[in-house]
Amino acid sequence: MRGIPFEVALIAIAFFVILEFLIVRASLKYKPSGKRITKTLVVYAFFSLITYTPFILYLIPDFIKSLNSFTPIIYLNTILFSVIITKLVLVLIILVSFLFSLFKRAILASRLWYAGLFLSSIIFIYFISAITFGKYHTNYNNVTISFTDLPKEFDGLKIVHFTDFHAGSFLNDVNWLHKISKNVNSQHPDLILFTGDFVNNFSKELPLYKSFFDRLDSRYGKFSILGNHDYGDYSTWVTNAAKKEDHQTLISLQDSIGFKLLLNESKQLTINGKQLGIIGVENWGNPPFPRYGDLNKALENSINNHFNILLTHDPNHWKAEVVKNTSIPLALSGHTHGMQWGINIGGYTFSLSALLFPEWGGLYQSENQYLYVNVGLGEVGFPGRLDMRPEITLITIKQKS
Repeated sequence: MRGIPFEVALIAIAFFVILEFLIVRASLKYKPSGKRITKTLVVYAFFSLITYTPFILYLIPDFIKSLNSFTPIIYLNTILFSVIITKLVLVLIILVSFLFSLFKRAILASRLWYAGLFLSSIIFIYFISAITFGKYHTNYNNVTISFTDLPKEFDGLKIVHFTDFHAGSFLNDVNWLHKISKNVNSQHPDLILFTGDFVNNFSKELPLYKSFFDRLDSRYGKFSILGNHDYGDYSTWVTNAAKKEDHQTLISLQDSIGFKLLLNESKQLTINGKQLGIIGVENWGNPPFPRYGDLNKALENSINNHFNILLTHDPNHWKAEVVKNTSIPLALSGHTHGMQWGINIGGYTFSLSALLFPEWGGLYQSENQYLYVNVGLGEVGFPGRLDMRPEITLITIKQKS
């Protein structure tokens, strides 16, 4: 990446200048003049300059390319994004107050200014809470799914499903993860299934959290697949060989953390004398997300008349290929993150991810086939969660009476 294009940079600079001009102008209008306001504006200018540092760095050619970790970028983006959104809300209210002042409503305009300060402060606090608290406020979901054709040998089988770890987003915070592993193990799961995105960009992100994965324990094993972030497609590589080497390193790390990685393949488990199939496809997504998944190849060694569980990272794959072409009773996915933002009121949950993913979070059914979409454990882009808590899911499969 050679920095932000010149035309885009000019538009952004003009936007920032207008934003700051309107805020400073309103400050001078609604606050008394003198040394106090002067000192306040100097402090404000200093902190504003700090918050625009990410944008200034992005103007430097090959700055992003020079980084070997995207974690600094994530937090730089967060500072810039949170402050700009906060200021934008304030400016919108300033413009409304300006309209009132035109109609000789000075008192109301002044009150709007103070209301804008209060509201923008609340929004900024909301963003900070998402980073410092929301990303650690884990949601442990218990889901029971009943099947008419479930063999009695699998009745009551307990599956822990989690996804989208995104190792680069945790800043080496293992204490929270160890609490999760302790909670998972207390459920005494029969299977632990992971549905992709171990890392943000690089294989070296994963070994830092080996102790977390090592602690996870299940009766019949731990299985995983890859997500769109596990192929190095979002990084700049010196050579294609370097990219392939990093990808192979990530694959080889699976054994070291105790997971059996399924690359367009299936694994048959014997549970209580009966065969259970775990089918794993590589990432299959709609553009711009890559397609490495091959469902037909993954099904080659599966047994049709046995109970099968499919791991597929992108939930759009379910309607596109799984429901149409197979009788797989249960599929597990992730990928959406619920866009790390949602509205949860009185049991009603909404996320803008519904615009891209009809099945974005929770349990879905198509006749005798089910899909569960987990909204993920980590983050990407914005290192926080706004009322869209990280998720660990305990799925219990039962015979339908």
